Order: sequence, then structure tokens, then C-alpha cells
Amino acid sequence: GRDSGELQRLAPIQSFQGPAEDSEAMMQAQKKDGLNINQVLILRDEETQNPLDLDQLEPSNDGTRRQEAVLVRKDESEVIIELASSRMLSQAGDWIGTTYIFRNITQHREIARILAHQANHDPLTELINRNRFKVFLEDAIQSARTGNGTHAFAYIDLDQFKVVNDTSGHSAGDQLLRQIAQIMRKRMQPGDVLARLGGDEFGLLLHDSGLEATMNCLNEIKDAVLEFRFVWEDKIFTVGCSIGVVFIDEFAENEAQILRDADTACYAAKELGRQRIHIFHPDDEALTRRRAEMEWVNQVQESLEAGDFELYCQPIKDLQNGPGRQCEILVRMKSGPNLVAPGMFVPAVERFGLMARLDRFIVGRFFQALNSFVEEKGRSVLEQFNFFTVNLSGATVGDESFREFLLESIRESKIDPDKFCFEITETAAVANMASAMKFIAAVKSLGAHFALDDFGSGLSSFAYLKTLPVDILKIDGIFVRDICDDPVDLAMIRSIRELGQALNIKVIGEYVETREVMEKLTEMGVEYGQGYYISRPMPFRDYLLSVADGGE
Repeated sequence: GRDSGELQRLAPIQSFQGPAEDSEAMMQAQKKDGLNINQVLILRDEETQNPLDLDQLEPSNDGTRRQEAVLVRKDESEVIIELASSRMLSQAGDWIGTTYIFRNITQHREIARILAHQANHDPLTELINRNRFKVFLEDAIQSARTGNGTHAFAYIDLDQFKVVNDTSGHSAGDQLLRQIAQIMRKRMQPGDVLARLGGDEFGLLLHDSGLEATMNCLNEIKDAVLEFRFVWEDKIFTVGCSIGVVFIDEFAENEAQILRDADTACYAAKELGRQRIHIFHPDDEALTRRRAEMEWVNQVQESLEAGDFELYCQPIKDLQNGPGRQCEILVRMKSGPNLVAPGMFVPAVERFGLMARLDRFIVGRFFQALNSFVEEKGRSVLEQFNFFTVNLSGATVGDESFREFLLESIRESKIDPDKFCFEITETAAVANMASAMKFIAAVKSLGAHFALDDFGSGLSSFAYLKTLPVDILKIDGIFVRDICDDPVDLAMIRSIRELGQALNIKVIGEYVETREVMEKLTEMGVEYGQGYYISRPMPFRDYLLSVADGGE
């Protein structure tokens, strides 16, 4: 090939005749009197740059040797070569010379260098990436453990970055990140390490930095970012940053824990008003809450991957007609031998934007359970039900990909769409009015129904109800549980019931925990009741099987 050459050196010959010409790394030997082989081939050690001669590159006892070196060309340019040497033996097995094969690996080495750079650097900002940063962080931890100073790690998250992305597009966001990276770079000290950890998050490792020096550096960065004006086309943006700090001392655990603690502290900085620095303390109340939420989020993500959720349901009683069945679909997360109710993990899931993923899983599992039951037991059992209600979050209702997934699930279901009712809370509907309207219209176009949960909790509940084409109102339980003793709650429920009648909307009273409450709702004409007095939640499949067996 053009990147290799072969040279034979016979044992008796002590000089090599002719220059070795390099044409695109091909070595061709031609005889010429008077030149020693090492005068023709000028080689250097790649690391030390010391001269090498072929005597140093003789094959080992097994007859071969391979080494990389620098070859100096006639024009004094340099290339990296791989040199392989092997002994030439006579028919009798005696050594009669050496064959050297050279291969130009300069281009390969450059490609490897580029690939290594790409593997360790963020292509957008040219800062090191998260994986490479972890190595520096681990080195800092080891340094602190051996008593070589205290270091500081800062987790820096931009404020208002999403505004730039949403209003001007990702190109603007990319340019902003490049400029912010430069602002931070200019305020680093020699030995400090800056990385882009992902999205609009940066990590800064300050070596041998105490509290005062750390705060001075980070305040300078924070103020510089806030003072910066990002100009894109005809718009001017102001961004800021929230910073979480962890000091790395002899008690530091590992890089994963340091990253989690700094992320937690950064979250606390945002919660406390943004554009501030928060130092991690293990007993900090805000950080403790954040850590607990992170643990729930991690467990939910693992459970979603493993499918470790179980469908539950709570039967809903028809207070006026008696016959007919209906229930609300619930979920429990498996945690070892225990089952965890949604109230424990949903707040954290909502805060971290995972509700759409969780809702998609639950809805998928629900349709799967129904279709499997039909195949196993037939349709007759499910035909006894008036409806199944399924909770969705406000974020999910606005997710177009979820909407398409849900509509496709309804179309492919073995059950009449009239049996399905999807619900979101009143506050979520108001906060996402446009997407809620679009979602309701799409669901109802297939024959399914829609319900508003926790109705009455908003200040303008009655005002906007005419614009939302819902089929069912679920009265907020705070009005239901005390109706036998509180005339205001009683009046509120009576008003909701009358409004439902006028708009042809069914009403469900939640939190029915006593016989007296159930009887009062029945007396007032409320169509349905739901609560522990009527039935506690139970596994969904068990409930379907009990109905199939003729149970209540």
C-alpha cells in the first residue's frame, strides 16, 4: 500500500546503500555506496524525541518486534510510523538479516486524537463533557481524601434559558450556550475545570478553594451572566443562573454523590428565588425534601423500566339507580414486598416532568388489561359497566404524542369507547385551557367521555364550565365529607348539582366515608358516590373477576 514500505537488512552488511525515499510514507530502499543505514533512516523516539537507530529496534528472541516512532523525512517534515521488524533465517535456521516494515500511521493517529477529543468534549461549547468531568471530579475526591486541600464543585443551571429556546429556536439557544461558556471561562483560575453537564447545566471544579475564594469566584460568574445581554435578531434576552455548591473534603463519598448533592443544592437555589448560590448542608430542610423527591423519581423511573406497577381501582356507586357498575382506575408502585400509593410519589414525578410518561404507562396497562380480560372471559362482564375513569395530568393532556397514543388505543380496544372516561383536575384544565379543549374534543369524537376532578376548588369554577364540554363533575372531597355538619358545604354541593342538571352533566361526590354522607348525597340527587364507605381500592383484575363471579 501507499502507507507502507519494506526494508531488508542482511546480517553481514554494516552499511546501507542509497537514500530511503518517502513518498506518502512508502519506504523504498535503493543501493548507494557509503551511507550507513542510520544516516538514511532518521528515527526518533516519539515520547523523548531521542534518536533511534535500527540496532535498538532489533527483533526480540521470538523473532519479531513492533514499535511506533517518528520518521524525519528529507524535507525535515515528520510522520508517525509503526515499525515491525522480523528476523530472516537461512534454510539451516541461522539468522542472516532483518526485515523492517514501516507503516505511516500519522492519519490514523490524528483520527484517533479527534475521536478521543469528541468522546471527551461537548461539540457545542468545546468544554469537556459530563463523562470526562467525572474523571476530574474523582481525582479531586482522591486528592481531598489524602489531605491535599479542600476543593469546591459548583452545579450551575441557567435561569430563563427555556424562554430563549421557545421564542427564538434552538439555534439561538445553542449560540447563547456558547457565549455563556465563554463568560464562565474568562473567570476561571488556572487549574479549574469547567464542563457542560447537559442541556443548560454546567459544572465548575475549583481546586484547593475555600469558602471565601469559592464564593468570590461564583458571585463573579453569577453577576456576569446576569449582566450579559443576549441579542438574537430583533430580540434582547436577559438570563441568570442558579448555583449549587458542594465542598469536597476528606469525608467526600464518590463522584455520583457529589453530583447529586450539588444538583440538590442548585434546586434549592431555584426554589429560594433563583439567581443565587446555595451551599449544600446534609441537614438542610429544602435539600432533604429535594433528596427525597429525587429518590422517588429514581424509583419511579426504575419501576417504569421494569413494569413494576399494579393497576388498582375504586368502585363508584350509582346512588340513584343502583344497578350498573363504574370505577376509577388507580395505580400502585411495587417497592419490594410493599405497594406504594400515588400520593407518595406523584408530587415528585410532577415536579420533574415525568407525568406524561407515567400516564402513558398506566393507560397502556389499562387497555392491555381490558383487552386481555375480554379474550379470557368475553365481553359480557365488561358490558355491565357504565364507565371506567382514568386520571391524566395537565402536562399529559397537552402532549400531542400522548393524545395520538390514547386515540389509537381507544380505536383498537375491544371495548365500546362509550365505557371510557378520562379526567383531569379542574385546576389543570384551567391552566391548560386551550390544550384541554383540544384534548376533550378529540376524546369525545371517538365516543369516549371526559370528567373534571376536584371540581369546586377553583375560584371561577362556575364561570368557565359552559366552555368545557365535560360529561362528569367530580366534586372536591373537601366539600363532601362535612356536608352533614357544614351548611356552606351543603349549599356548594347543591349548587353544583343544580348546575349539572342544567348542563346535562353527571355529578360524582368523592370522599364518601360515612353512611350519613352517602344518604345526604342521594337525597340531594347526586348521581354517584365514591369513597371508603362505599369501597376501598382493590386490584383491578380482582374486581373484574369478582364481577364475573356475580359479586357486588
